Amino acid sequence: MKQHFRYATRINSFKARTDLHSWKEGKGSVLGLMDRMDLVKGLSGVFVNYPEHIAGPDGKVLKERIRDSPLEFYGWNIRFPEEFLDGGFTNPSPNIRSRAIDLCKRSVDDCRAWGGSEVVIWPALDGFDYPLQNDFETLWKHELEGIAAVAEYGKDLKISIEFKPADPRRRCIFDSTGTTLLAVNELGFQNLGLTLDYCHVLMARENPALSAVHCLRQEKLFGMHMNDGNGFLDDGLMVGSTTPWPTLELVYYLLKYGFGGVLYFDTFPVREDPVAESESNIAQMESFADLIETWDGPKLDELRASHDALAILKLVGARK
Repeated sequence: MKQHFRYATRINSFKARTDLHSWKEGKGSVLGLMDRMDLVKGLSGVFVNYPEHIAGPDGKVLKERIRDSPLEFYGWNIRFPEEFLDGGFTNPSPNIRSRAIDLCKRSVDDCRAWGGSEVVIWPALDGFDYPLQNDFETLWKHELEGIAAVAEYGKDLKISIEFKPADPRRRCIFDSTGTTLLAVNELGFQNLGLTLDYCHVLMARENPALSAVHCLRQEKLFGMHMNDGNGFLDDGLMVGSTTPWPTLELVYYLLKYGFGGVLYFDTFPVREDPVAESESNIAQMESFADLIETWDGPKLDELRASHDALAILKLVGARK
């Protein structure tokens, strides 16, 4: 049976439970982690952390290793190194801001060379910690200048922004779906969009489906990082494990809008077998999609027009 979505997952997740794997490559090495990923049934491809996973000896052979893998290379998740502790695009130093832009431009060049199609920028260190610490107009100006430089340089690729309300900064400059969409629309690049992380959306006290719809309506939802959590921290729990109904609603809208991007499992298994955990995430997403396809669509639309919550819950199988 054909899958409803394309799936990728987090390479670092496969560091968990090293006792459950026979390591051909070095234990815990990137190449060894790729061996574990190849075992996941239903996985479509891989995003690689940049520059983290291409640094060192493994990085020199990772490109060829991915080519030999059944998994497709989709692109990079940017992870800004320690030198950008006081911000990348928003750093007070013009020299460091320039280095942050150069890092992202190199990622664009490497993405092209590796045959990928997307660079996901998580500006984790761009923000502030204290009141009156920053001039917000300057902060916004510098952030948008950095994003614009990368979007212009990578016009042939998708450049996607991943927001997070806080952590590691106490408040990130891109702290919500609305703020990030504001920046994307202000800049106006066709190749610039959003990657929504489910836990980040919960942390922002947003409804995941509504956040996705805001992006889908404007054709700006380039990707989803799927996971689950309690809404306070970036828990990275298994998909649909803590908030199943909001996850189901999100899947409904992904199907409704014909979402063609990649669902990336940004989960943090610790005690779980990461191969089984990843397969469980895929099974959960596909199960939700299969269930939605059994619903009476016209009847659901009729009930939703009247906001009949009781009848809707009965129709979708939540009530007898």
